[in-house]
Amino acid sequence: MCGIAGLISVGNDPVDPGLVHQMTAALAHRGPDGEGWWTDGEAALGHRRLAIIDLESGAQPLENETGSVRVVCNGEIYNYRELRRALEASGHRFRTVSDCETIVHLYEEHGPDAVARLHGMFALAIWDRTVKRLVLARDRLGIKPLFYSAGAQGFGFASEIKALLAARMTRREVHPDALLHYLSCGYVPGTDTIYRDVHRLAPGELLVLDPRGLHRRPYWTLQPGEPLRSRTAAAEELRALLTAAVREHLVSDVPLGAFLSGGVDSSVVSTLAAVSAAPLRTFSVTFPEDPIFDEARFSRQVARRIGSVHTEIPLTRAQILAAVPPALDPLDEPFADPSLVPSFEIAREARRHVKVVLSGDGADELFAGYAKHLGEVYAAWAPRPLVWLLGQAASVAPAGRGNRLEETVRKLGRLADGGGIADTGRRYARWAKVCGEAEVRALVPDLSPGRTAPDLFAAEALRFAADSARAPGGHARQGRHGEHGQRPRGSRSVPGPSGGRIRLPDPGPLEDRRAARQAHSSPGVPGRAAPRGRPPGQARLRAPRR
Repeated sequence: MCGIAGLISVGNDPVDPGLVHQMTAALAHRGPDGEGWWTDGEAALGHRRLAIIDLESGAQPLENETGSVRVVCNGEIYNYRELRRALEASGHRFRTVSDCETIVHLYEEHGPDAVARLHGMFALAIWDRTVKRLVLARDRLGIKPLFYSAGAQGFGFASEIKALLAARMTRREVHPDALLHYLSCGYVPGTDTIYRDVHRLAPGELLVLDPRGLHRRPYWTLQPGEPLRSRTAAAEELRALLTAAVREHLVSDVPLGAFLSGGVDSSVVSTLAAVSAAPLRTFSVTFPEDPIFDEARFSRQVARRIGSVHTEIPLTRAQILAAVPPALDPLDEPFADPSLVPSFEIAREARRHVKVVLSGDGADELFAGYAKHLGEVYAAWAPRPLVWLLGQAASVAPAGRGNRLEETVRKLGRLADGGGIADTGRRYARWAKVCGEAEVRALVPDLSPGRTAPDLFAAEALRFAADSARAPGGHARQGRHGEHGQRPRGSRSVPGPSGGRIRLPDPGPLEDRRAARQAHSSPGVPGRAAPRGRPPGQARLRAPRR
């Protein structure tokens, strides 16, 4: 995890380099190992570094041979070795062994289209002073965050919103639609943020700012591959893809570990990582006061089988409450994922031992692992009277998260709530909601009578319907909807600041472009096409928490 920032002059006044210094200072938690700046008057680039590869000479901004092209990048380029060999064969001279230096030379060859040749997780900015062009790009699945805003100081970009605020690039004015959608769904959709004048670059998107104006376009869109013939074929292909993805994530010059919950996702990643990175350090959170949420027995079993050096972090209710303020403090936007506090605590322990952490993040979105994804299957066969009966039963039964019965009743109630809606997109949107209209109106009492929170689902429902027409299976299209709609706008960018000096598991090997394409092609019903034989024992059979 690094941090990038920059300013571009949009008038005759030169940029103020002091503002970029303020921006990188606001990103200090993302890069404790170094800081770099550069300016030519028209543009100023800044970088905070967490050194993972090329610890000695990989400081940024990086430049080409003539100094006409400079880049700052947050992330890793997995295919940089083969790209570098081809570029060197074409006559390019490299000054470092950094994976990010590949970007400037690739840009010299292909211009803005160079980003389509990069495989990895990245948010990058290229400044070409010869043609006065800024290029911003974000990786295909949106693992790395990138925000931008235009204001009196010029055009600014940064890894976090707080850096734009530090440079006075935007007003602290809440976007009303963003607030309503957050309260309804638990996230802000699309390229909006909670701030009216701050936008985020979408996953797989390219932004070009030059004398002709500002232009945005996708350089990659998720399309299904050839439909797989069987679940066995899907499982075998997925095993090969994940093995390759984990190996790519193990490229590091610093100690690394893995978060291990004992579920299928993290167990697969830890098992594959342990093959190449033994002895692997693994970390788990336990909840001794809440057995329904405690999964320690599963993570211990997997840790024993793979031979990892395992650390458990027990959290009491009092410790969880005490961790809420420091976990929320670094966040730029409202955040609805309750895993934030456990992630904060496990990161504080992990950073005492390692600098990079892998996780199983992303599999639930890609492979439809949440209970809401099952709704589409039930809706296809459940008679409407049965759906109504379930709703009536759930409305009078105790619902909550205190025990398994209450949890089951809660899920049945949500299922029945959306089961009567004929439109596929709106039905899924209802299942995905966090607050109903009455709750939103109670929280935002000045909501105009003609403007209701459910109306905000319309665009999401239309996009879902478009995905449905292309995907070979309902679970795949729902997985894509979650992957490209929710996670890239929330949890991927949050753990970084809360983890301080450790690069947290936003770069999960399961969040891989090849796995995403395979998920969009897999047959069957919701659930993972897990690599058979891995992980061992009960961990392979345990139902995930939702």
